[in-house]
Amino acid sequence: MSAGTHQIFIDDDVDRFLQDWPTNSPIRSAYNFWKVRTNPEDGLPRREELDPLELGPGTLPHIVLLDIERTPELRFRYSLVGGHVEEIFGENYAGRYLDEMDLGTMMEVVTEFYKVTATRKTAALLQAGYITKNRSTFKVIRLAMPMAWRADPVGAIFCAFEGEKPESTSVSSR
Repeated sequence: MSAGTHQIFIDDDVDRFLQDWPTNSPIRSAYNFWKVRTNPEDGLPRREELDPLELGPGTLPHIVLLDIERTPELRFRYSLVGGHVEEIFGENYAGRYLDEMDLGTMMEVVTEFYKVTATRKTAALLQAGYITKNRSTFKVIRLAMPMAWRADPVGAIFCAFEGEKPESTSVSSR
């Protein structure tokens, strides 16, 4: 996949994509972890019942948690960023809002991707090619899974990332 290109999978397409994915991959592990914890009442796991440490050392570094605020528009704040994700993008952006970050050409794509998960209450997968400021390219696959939290039916997003570390950790888009 070349820099700047992307594909988004939702609903049953996520299941089809992951069928061919290695069973020991962090994304597949996180997806299975999320599915097992879904509440039969509304189909979503509760964020407060999710303990990322249960994921184990092979998956935990690939995890990102986002809190959703509705003020009145959707805003996404990174509350946890795993070590592998930090390596891919060259920084730990925990505590920052998505709309405050310099994502370059990928800002609209990533924002819409998280909005799909938040509004449709479904898992979504984004496969995208990125480019760093020094023009090296790399590919990242991110899986976003909605979670109920506080009084909000979808108040958080549980994500898993797999990707290559670019030659330089200075990136212009995530």
